[in-house]
Amino acid sequence: MKISWWLAFRGKTIPQLEGIRAAACRFVHFEQGQLDFLLPGMSDVMPYPSAVFGQLTIAQIERYEEAFSEVLDQAVEACTPDIIHSHHLWLASAIIRKRFPSLAMVTSCHSTDLRQFQQCPHLRERGLTPCQQIDRILALSRYQAAQIQALYKIPAERIDIVGGGFDSARFSLQKKEAGPPVQLLSAGKLSLAKGVDCLLRAIRSFDPRRVHLHLVGSGSGPEEQCCLALAREAGDLVSVQGRLNQEELARLMGQFMGANGFSLGSCKPSVKRRMSLTPVSSS
Repeated sequence: MKISWWLAFRGKTIPQLEGIRAAACRFVHFEQGQLDFLLPGMSDVMPYPSAVFGQLTIAQIERYEEAFSEVLDQAVEACTPDIIHSHHLWLASAIIRKRFPSLAMVTSCHSTDLRQFQQCPHLRERGLTPCQQIDRILALSRYQAAQIQALYKIPAERIDIVGGGFDSARFSLQKKEAGPPVQLLSAGKLSLAKGVDCLLRAIRSFDPRRVHLHLVGSGSGPEEQCCLALAREAGDLVSVQGRLNQEELARLMGQFMGANGFSLGSCKPSVKRRMSLTPVSSS
């Protein structure tokens, strides 16, 4: 089986991805050429400089669609796939369905796509009909599946609930040292939508001799600065660890835990999401 990857990224340096041959990849380049604007994120606040779909002009959206179409054509011609797996019920998946209507296609929903659908009514028609024609949709929960049915009018029999997961080879239960302090670890995007500000305000009600929070992650703009300011105000209750890769995060967990409590990636339910993506906990 041949596998081709197509990716969008910022800047001019092509990233090296572990386990993926560069020759098997096709790239959509932002901040250069016809896409002379920032990569639009699926969330309006991303952990890197990004554009907001709802603020792009129609001319920019059209150039976005043209660039993705060109790269997708190259990938399909080179790979001749039997099936295409895309992420997000949004514009890129709609482009795939329109360009390759006869290919089997499955799309993973991540909730941010549903928010873009709701927040950008002027863009809905670009994605609605093509996304309705995707063969199978992968949802994270029954609640999300119901949202997909309500927004996109996709029949329930074409939606599979697969849930979330984590790499148990890296992240696993370990022996805990007796407290206090109770060691907590929060890993994810530093944004208000993730409730990080609420967490940092709540932690200040604890005695630092009994509880300590390790804050892992990054964000961008005023929301990241807000979270970092709240962490500083919490004093000895919080250690800011910054942005870590998965190996570094696993080592941190091993150093201070098996954590008395931790949240991994998007484990914390966001303000908008009732159910977290990866409900992992240890005690």
